[in-house]
Amino acid sequence: MRRRGRDWTIFHGSMRRSGLNQSLAAVAMVLCWSSGFLVAKAASPFSEIGVFLLLRFSIAVCFFTVLSAVSRATWPSREHFLLHCLSGALLQGGYLVAGYRAVETGLSVGAMTLIGAFQPTITAVVVSLLSGSPPRVLVWQGLLVGTLGVFMVLGPQFSAADQEANWVGYSAAAIAVVSVTLGTLLQSKLLNQCDLAPAGALQNIGAAAVALSAATFWDLWSWSSHPVLWISLFWASMGLSVGGYALLLWLLRSQDIVSVTSLVLSTPPIAAASSFIIFGETLTPAQITGMAVSIVGVVIVRRSLQQPPGKI
Repeated sequence: MRRRGRDWTIFHGSMRRSGLNQSLAAVAMVLCWSSGFLVAKAASPFSEIGVFLLLRFSIAVCFFTVLSAVSRATWPSREHFLLHCLSGALLQGGYLVAGYRAVETGLSVGAMTLIGAFQPTITAVVVSLLSGSPPRVLVWQGLLVGTLGVFMVLGPQFSAADQEANWVGYSAAAIAVVSVTLGTLLQSKLLNQCDLAPAGALQNIGAAAVALSAATFWDLWSWSSHPVLWISLFWASMGLSVGGYALLLWLLRSQDIVSVTSLVLSTPPIAAASSFIIFGETLTPAQITGMAVSIVGVVIVRRSLQQPPGKI
């Protein structure tokens, strides 16, 4: 019998020792992932997306590899090795490269985020088709309410440029959503048995390969050394690609995939509130109401999936 790592590596072990339950893990993941909007805004004046993402994923690979060695974690088989790389290429690499590319071609961050808000609904539809069992009515209602809340938060950020954005921008946004959806499904259905540290290393290798390809193809190698850029890179690699990604993998192993993806609807409101505090951006009463609406939608989805079928 192969020796498994200590409780899915130090991450999982530390969560158990500290009593961090699934709800707190979900909140922590939302806070981590919502900060990605702020990181992108802070780093964009100093670096091209290709080299920034390549460095971000490479640092995460190094961290997870060292963690795997320290925790004596078990690495996956050759077949799952490639699947993990593919999952990371879709879940992080394809999503972020395509999303950033959409913004570069003229689509606003708000428009890109709105398109991304359809991911939980798309995931629910695909899961329903694959399982032959449609989600409960409350799940659909929660997704609808949550998406409406996101529209209320981000609607004012739409600009005339979004209406005139070319097909490249919208196509890249669509590719980003499809990519993260496929990566999430692959991770949830086929890759839930590997220790977290090796999984994180392999999946960030896949993401780094996509970033390297993008940087080479579009010649995205510009880098202007600046303290803000280095701080952004540190948080993007350790806070997002290590901490946030480990939380996502852990949640996908312990919760329903639709319940986990519904958390995406909470990230735009948190990001908008953070931008108001940090960057002084405007926050209208309608946007504040939208924050509450989106969070209510997420709560409806997650609570309905936690109840036995007979309770709904």
